[in-house]
Amino acid sequence: KFRTLFENAGDPIFISSLDGRMLEANQVACDSLYLSRDELLNMSLEDVEAPEDIPTIPNQIQKISQKGHYIFERHHKKRVGYLFPVEVKARIIEYAEDKAILGIARNISDRKRAEQELYERERRYRSLAELSPEAIVIHREGEIVYINPIGLNLIGAESFEEIKKKPIMDYIHLDFNDLVQVRSKMDYEERKTSEFIEENRLGLNGDLSVGDA
Repeated sequence: KFRTLFENAGDPIFISSLDGRMLEANQVACDSLYLSRDELLNMSLEDVEAPEDIPTIPNQIQKISQKGHYIFERHHKKRVGYLFPVEVKARIIEYAEDKAILGIARNISDRKRAEQELYERERRYRSLAELSPEAIVIHREGEIVYINPIGLNLIGAESFEEIKKKPIMDYIHLDFNDLVQVRSKMDYEERKTSEFIEENRLGLNGDLSVGDA
């Protein structure tokens, strides 16, 4: 039963000794590295990992041995030298009457690419917001999580830390509290932006200002 599950798994599975020697691997693992099974079983963990990851192998093995299981990220190396990121779920098992490490290595290239694209988008949006001549405030569940330099100047704050996670309603005049809450709820539920209205705002020292929002 184990052999059937091992060979039919969708992710690469490696079994190595506690000193890093390859003991077994499924066909998916071989294919992921462009290696034959015989080639892979004559290798060690050092042979299939990125050069910069090799010095950390003993430490990773130690953590797996101590905890019994461990999840971490590495870069595996194909036969042609191409590196790709993997998330490894490793655990201690009994293999051939001895302790060994079973590792399931999932290719996370798509996830890493998506994370990088998200980072780049956020960086571009932040740059636009920082340079905007208009005040821009972002809040999550009523708490301020971002405000651009113009916004800081508008409320009289010198840094974001002064207002970080403070309720956005602290900076809206009481006369407009109900209207702002209703508009925010509608914007969230209908996933669209309301038309601008003129409202009164309060600065850190209580000074009143008027603007569109």
